Amino acid sequence: RAVALLLWMLLALALSPQAARELPESMAARYSARALSGLSPARICLFRPCNNSVAHPSARSWQRGTVASMATAAAGPKYYILNYSYVPDILKKRGPYREKHLAGAQQKLEAGKLVMAGAAGDPVEGAVFVFKNATKDEIEQFIKDDPYVQNGLVPTYDIKPYTVVVGNP
Repeated sequence: RAVALLLWMLLALALSPQAARELPESMAARYSARALSGLSPARICLFRPCNNSVAHPSARSWQRGTVASMATAAAGPKYYILNYSYVPDILKKRGPYREKHLAGAQQKLEAGKLVMAGAAGDPVEGAVFVFKNATKDEIEQFIKDDPYVQNGLVPTYDIKPYTVVVGNP
């Protein structure tokens, strides 16, 4: 229940500070006695609609600080997306290197650093790798060691942080 409340608050605060103060009645009733006891008025405003900045002027600054600290506390796994762009006719050129390329990806999968990977496009024009709890340096090393990259089959690539919004991280 507490996790559901925290996740709802993070999403609501990201979308709208006003929405964060408008907890659904069922959640507000469930948490009002336990979760709100002992909180300052500024903190209670996050759970109940309140526009009284005179009574508790720190409500907005507390809210902003709380979003950052709650996001850090609730931070789950860190994800990165690695996008490869392949040379034309990759399917004809990859043969001698494919086994080692797949073995490198399999090694990262078994180490818990890679969630999934595969070709992208029809016809194939690139690949997408989803890394979990891997550092950018580890991903760069994976790229450097990849026989597709070493043999010129990947002229360009990019690494981007990825934030899971819907799904199970």
